[in-house]
Amino acid sequence: MRLKYLYYFKRLAELSNYTKAAEDLNIAQPTLSAIIRRMEQELEVELFNRDTTRNSIELSESGEVFYEYVCRALESYEQGLAVARNSDEEEAEYELKLGANYAMQSQFFSDALAEYESISKLNPKIELRQGYSANLIKLLRKGKIDVAFASHVKGAEDLVYEPCWAKPLIVGVHKSHPLAQKKSLTIDDLRPYTLISYNKQSPAYENITHFATENKLAVSCRFEEEISIAAYLLSYQNDVALFCYSYLLNAFDDVVCIPIEGVDPNFHQLCLVTRNEDHTPVVEEFLSYIRSYSFPVIHNPEDYKTLMIERANSKQNKA
Repeated sequence: MRLKYLYYFKRLAELSNYTKAAEDLNIAQPTLSAIIRRMEQELEVELFNRDTTRNSIELSESGEVFYEYVCRALESYEQGLAVARNSDEEEAEYELKLGANYAMQSQFFSDALAEYESISKLNPKIELRQGYSANLIKLLRKGKIDVAFASHVKGAEDLVYEPCWAKPLIVGVHKSHPLAQKKSLTIDDLRPYTLISYNKQSPAYENITHFATENKLAVSCRFEEEISIAAYLLSYQNDVALFCYSYLLNAFDDVVCIPIEGVDPNFHQLCLVTRNEDHTPVVEEFLSYIRSYSFPVIHNPEDYKTLMIERANSKQNKA
């Protein structure tokens, strides 16, 4: 028996009139009559006493008993449905979908998320997706994620960008290269080389080309991200690369990362990116937390190792 038939029966029992009940239910009177007959056949009981001389009807003795149970059943069903819907709404409200650029996801980023979860009043359920900035921006605009940690992407000016971390510009060489012995480099040190760097698909491309033009450096723009550049240096050991430092470069033991003197450590910004709209409470809470969080500035693998040692000592002291 269909659920809606119980509602039809209940309404007819309350109005005791086929015409009024059919109008209320927005169905034809013959349809309502046929449904009630079908119910009686299925239940093998007469639910109504019918007066053929009038359009009105009344519940039979069995119908009165059945009516009481139908009312209870429908009330219970509606309460359960309301609870289920409220539960879904609450779960959606506290679900937090994040997207993070590969370069962002260091130990310190993980620490930030863990700390947020521990202090949040909303018991958030964090779902993290990783990718390149352009893809993350697409996901954000489609509503697939709530917040992106990404670079500014051209053509997505409708979004809200808030700087939250920066990648310093460095030089990368194979450990066998003569420059690998230097602790830092000047612009003059770089002028004899054609530096390999990011191509037009990279969000860092414009910053790199502007920097190269301003400092009269020759740059060959060939790679989308620094991991590909570092991998290239393993095979082409005489080349010199110009790229932004990220912790991912720690995986390349034979690639040496060298700071450049006089260059702003905040060379390439990674931003907290959101849609320009009202946010759910959990998104607002997370944004407020991240805005006050300070990610460390790291220039090279040695900086990262030092910070990791300090982090481990701090945890040990707290324990």
